[in-house]
Amino acid sequence: DVTGKQVFVDTRKDPMRIKFLSEIPEIDLRVVHLIRDVRGAVVSFMNHRADNVVQAAFRWRIINMNSERARRFVTPERWLRIRYEDVCADPQGAVDTIADFVGVDRVPAPWDFYETIHHVGGNRMRQREPGVGAVQRDDSWMSRLNDRDLAIIARIAGAANRYFGRAWPPA
Repeated sequence: DVTGKQVFVDTRKDPMRIKFLSEIPEIDLRVVHLIRDVRGAVVSFMNHRADNVVQAAFRWRIINMNSERARRFVTPERWLRIRYEDVCADPQGAVDTIADFVGVDRVPAPWDFYETIHHVGGNRMRQREPGVGAVQRDDSWMSRLNDRDLAIIARIAGAANRYFGRAWPPA
């Protein structure tokens, strides 16, 4: 009502919110589950939350498996899973897929993420300088994680990573 917009995007990662929003008949709820390979997510959590490998692997598993459990609150056609790596490889394709899913007009994906005004209050990315926000895949986990880290991650979250369609760790 305040903005006059028809669509609101809530970026919270609380799967219980899906349950409560699904119970409001006036809301045409659509869920986009953006999921990243556990190894990349672990390094991101370690960078931004000061988690260690164990905490980060558990965090990833809990967030994503709880999200998967929340699927029962919406019909299958109202749930879209998108891989982080696919967004990075084809930002426009991802934006188009989401627009079609939500039922809004397609728009050009910005070449620089920071050219567009965003209202993601808690996200530090919004504070960066314009001109440095190209969508790009971060594979720093390849150099940051050693064999011991990978073994820990595989033990904690490897089965879930495979559940979400990843080939790692090998079964």
